[in-house]
Amino acid sequence: MKKLFFICWSITLVLSVFMVFAASAKELGRRFLYTDAPEGYRTGDMFRMSMIDSFVEYFPSVYFTEHDQLEDADIITFGDSFLNCGYGSPHFPDLLENSTESRVFNVSGTNANPMDYLESVSYQKGKSKTLIWEKIERLAFKNGQEKRAKNYVPRNLADKVRNGLRWRLGAVNKLVKQHLIVLNNDNADYQHLLINSKWTYPLAKFVANFRFQLLDEINPEVGAYSLDPKMLFDEDSVTFNRRTKTKDEIDALARFIAQTSRELKDRYNIQLIFAMVPNKYTVYHDFVRNGYLYDDFVPNLNQKLHEYGVAYADIYQAFRHYRATDDSQLLYFSTDTHWTPLGKAVFLNEIVKTMNAAHKDQQGVEDDSHIAT
Repeated sequence: MKKLFFICWSITLVLSVFMVFAASAKELGRRFLYTDAPEGYRTGDMFRMSMIDSFVEYFPSVYFTEHDQLEDADIITFGDSFLNCGYGSPHFPDLLENSTESRVFNVSGTNANPMDYLESVSYQKGKSKTLIWEKIERLAFKNGQEKRAKNYVPRNLADKVRNGLRWRLGAVNKLVKQHLIVLNNDNADYQHLLINSKWTYPLAKFVANFRFQLLDEINPEVGAYSLDPKMLFDEDSVTFNRRTKTKDEIDALARFIAQTSRELKDRYNIQLIFAMVPNKYTVYHDFVRNGYLYDDFVPNLNQKLHEYGVAYADIYQAFRHYRATDDSQLLYFSTDTHWTPLGKAVFLNEIVKTMNAAHKDQQGVEDDSHIAT
């Protein structure tokens, strides 16, 4: 028994040490990653969290195009991972540049606010620009107002995927961390390789499917799911939707955005257009059939923005209109938190329409858009 234990422990030790070095040498590590998707395609972030075979879907990845420098740009796109979403169609900044024939500079994957960013790069007031501030609903109250530790790294979707995958092999990971803490040091690349290697991923996936089929258990990072039609919703969005948002919270957020809009104009000659993207759960919660009723957070916020004179694109109403009049295609991927090419196209149309309305408003042309005067 001792000999068998020693052999198993030695194999675990050797593989763990190897993965530590493979995680450090990324090119080597990539050779040993398991992938569910064919070459040129990828699976959704929610599928990678759940690993449930019945939910799998594939979509092609489109790579991002480099854009103009900040000083030369006509439009700045500023927001979270939705601006970096190139699944099935080009990234939004690329589409916007082609649609408007304007120079676009993109800042994405951030929870900060535009003022903090411009100050951090020492931007100087220059020619007039438009800044499109996109924000997903679940991150509505994360605007860089918090004081962050110097070495703090915001928890992003990649972190969520890694944390969700640890749910399956938590015991193995704990053992490795206890015995190889000096080598591992809780390195994110190591954690990713540990779960997604060609040796460990099939086991983790088997366990996840077994628990779902026989025990009706699913990764806790999945907040809700629908079987007909098949759709996964992330836990953060579900939690955000179901919690009560007070009138004071909404008013404070609208005031903060309005203040940012004024400061951008006064300090940098930049016109702000705000765009709150509704959570997938906001748009498709009816698929779950759990009796949940939406609290109208986004339309209530937009109404406050109107009262405070902030230009905004009403993405929520545009998505609702599509579902009410067509609804033949999905606006969000079934197994990913991000929008489909259709959702992105609807967003683009609303942004361009709002930019045009804002330009007319600046020119003193009266219009009936939702640009407050």
